[in-house]
Amino acid sequence: MIIVLSLLLLLSQEVFGKDLNFYIHNSQYRNYPSPLSYDLRKSGLISSPIQQAKCGACYLSAASTILEYWTALPFSAQTMLECSDFTCSGGMVSEVLNTRGALWVEKKGFKGFKDKCLTTKDLYTTGLSVIVDLKVSDQNLQHLVWKYGPVATYMYLNNKMAKYKGGVLDSTDCTAQRPILHAVNIVGYTPDYWIIKSSWGTQWGVGGFAYVRRGYFICNIGARVDYLQEPPQLYNAAHISLMQNA
Repeated sequence: MIIVLSLLLLLSQEVFGKDLNFYIHNSQYRNYPSPLSYDLRKSGLISSPIQQAKCGACYLSAASTILEYWTALPFSAQTMLECSDFTCSGGMVSEVLNTRGALWVEKKGFKGFKDKCLTTKDLYTTGLSVIVDLKVSDQNLQHLVWKYGPVATYMYLNNKMAKYKGGVLDSTDCTAQRPILHAVNIVGYTPDYWIIKSSWGTQWGVGGFAYVRRGYFICNIGARVDYLQEPPQLYNAAHISLMQNA
């Protein structure tokens, strides 16, 4: 059991890559009204968590969750992996959201490894309005989730997290001497806890989701938050060709 838990923790490790073009600032959303409790899963726009298996693709999962919410289209973390330079070695959600060119709209299950790019989809974007907030307060983070939908954050992991089956996680559940950072989505909240979407399949936690107590950066939630501030502009391949030849 110890070996299995250690392996799960190791496979979830995310290596932060180089960030591209986006706006970084410290969140300043004070005194905005938002409901006391909010659950984006009720919108029908939050898909079931993937099982990343041996692939460090939690950042792709978190990015696809954000894109699906904003577009109401199925985004495939597997196609993101196959048809780009992204790898199973981890990365930042902002890098994925900031990628210009082909988007990965396709219903496709996650394999857990990088395979050949076989997609024939022709949906494109000319760039997204990506925001990275640092050290977001509890109340400001609530506002971001309510106003902008699922946001990505990077939470600490330890062996206790691998065994999580329900209840509200606290700081003691993610404390470690050398904690691993794992990209997740905040998809809702109550006055007491955040609703977290992970990428460890639906057998982990509560159908693939977790509840983490709200507070001062508990489990590192809110220390960095990546999100979109407005819908992406989507075009098909024919439209892009016309724009390039204009």
